Amino acid sequence: MRKFYVFFLILALSASLFAGSDATILDDVLYIPYASESPTIDGELDGVWLLSTSTPMLLFEGAPEDTIGIFDDHFAAYRAMWDDDYFYVFVEIVDQEINTSIPAEPWNNDCIEIFFDGGNEKATSYDNNDVQWRWVYGDVPGDTNNIGNGPGDWSFLETESGFNFELRISQEELEITDSTGTYQLFELVYDHEIGFEISNADNDGGVREDVFHWWTTDGNTWQDASLFGTALLSRKEVDEVLKIFQTDSEPDIDGIMDDGEGWEYADENSLTRMEGEVLPDTIYDNWKDHLASFWTLWDEDNFYVYVKVIDEEINTSLPAEPWNNDCVEIFFDGGNEKATSYDENDIQWRWVYGDVPGDTNNIGNGPGVYAWEETELGWDFELKIPSDDLVVTDSNGTTVLFDLLLDEELGFEISNADNDGGAREDVRHWWTTDGNTWQDASLFGTAIFFANPDTKIEDNKVDDVIPSEYNLSQNYPNPFNPTTKIDFSVPQRSAVSLRVYDIIGREVAVLVNEVAEAGNYSIDFDASQLSSGVYFYKLSAGPSVLVRKMMLLK
Repeated sequence: MRKFYVFFLILALSASLFAGSDATILDDVLYIPYASESPTIDGELDGVWLLSTSTPMLLFEGAPEDTIGIFDDHFAAYRAMWDDDYFYVFVEIVDQEINTSIPAEPWNNDCIEIFFDGGNEKATSYDNNDVQWRWVYGDVPGDTNNIGNGPGDWSFLETESGFNFELRISQEELEITDSTGTYQLFELVYDHEIGFEISNADNDGGVREDVFHWWTTDGNTWQDASLFGTALLSRKEVDEVLKIFQTDSEPDIDGIMDDGEGWEYADENSLTRMEGEVLPDTIYDNWKDHLASFWTLWDEDNFYVYVKVIDEEINTSLPAEPWNNDCVEIFFDGGNEKATSYDENDIQWRWVYGDVPGDTNNIGNGPGVYAWEETELGWDFELKIPSDDLVVTDSNGTTVLFDLLLDEELGFEISNADNDGGAREDVRHWWTTDGNTWQDASLFGTAIFFANPDTKIEDNKVDDVIPSEYNLSQNYPNPFNPTTKIDFSVPQRSAVSLRVYDIIGREVAVLVNEVAEAGNYSIDFDASQLSSGVYFYKLSAGPSVLVRKMMLLK
């Protein structure tokens, strides 16, 4: 019964287990990130999706006693994003048998159902901004024979373990028409809050056996919007680059993600990419008892990582083969050259569960200060690598992997290996499914060190006037000592970078590094730590690059 006990714990705690970032559930709200790049709707997990957190659908519709045997072949997790034109959803489903044998009853087939309450009123009946839509496996956009009723462009893709579903719904399609007229469900705009729910129904042997939900266990979502969860169209942006945010609060390395330690700045990312060819008869067990997410941070002295793992069995029984134990592996390509073999600034480090910093009996080889904390569902791992440890020493000497600097770009990958019953059964990666990351840096993703996300450019907006062009004004006062103001304008929503350089071109300050809405902005620059002299400040916004000169006189 241990397997079912553990899984029921997962059901009970899934809404809070991976809380703590702008990418998933935070304070009972699902934060849906903005897609800087549009995914191709083909059922394949594009890079931009890998930066949008995978959230398990683990709440079973109906009584728990009905679930015995169902979990053997059914698991589902989803991701959601949005942009100015579309709402996107991606669902990964583990399902041993795909069945659509009841066309007269669409809900009784393998299908995805999405529920919107455009105003998030949580009413106990549907109003004119509430809707349930369904996509039955095999439906094709535009085909009048579809048995589902969902709009948009979508694609189903059969996989080794079941199937994927990828969807985009346009702003124009986010509406419903009934006997009283046509109503917009909600607008695709920043900070809009909606009621939201998603479910996956499974038909095995010609019978609808079970339905998994994200938020509720009540099967009345088709008529009761109060059962939906709450989602927010977030300002957080995702693309194909992992943003590692800077923190001014150093975490206490104890294996516990406490408030106020800086982890609130970090985004949650999922370890869902299964390494290598996994036999179909083991896929289902692997998905059931192994889930993982990670967070990253940096400051001028340290690189930080936090990993949360759901794991039914913790096993470190193979000390002679460290990689064959429950462990975390991190891969760095300091120059992000994406070479197909390691060079002097590439490395793989491993931390095996139970290793203790400084203990010569450790079977892993990872440096730094770290801690493990066993949890009800598995374990947590917290790590700090000081800058002095970000080096590799070989026969050619000692090489610094990379510097902890704003905008430093590096190749990065992280994985979690699971040993059950004395064998390494499952390895989950963030970026790749290829197990050759130990020797091939071209398989890594890309990461960049970003400024603290709590510095909001919107706080520096001076009015609501929409300018007609990009503009960078002369700072005032000028000359100055030691503070000055820099004004700039952007005529449309743009990625904005405002940086200061000394006379020989060295970057000395980053004042803005984020996306700004159209408007006029005024930024304070404090040069108290700089010496007198001539400096340049550069605005990169949209297609424009503007540079001006200023003088600091102390």
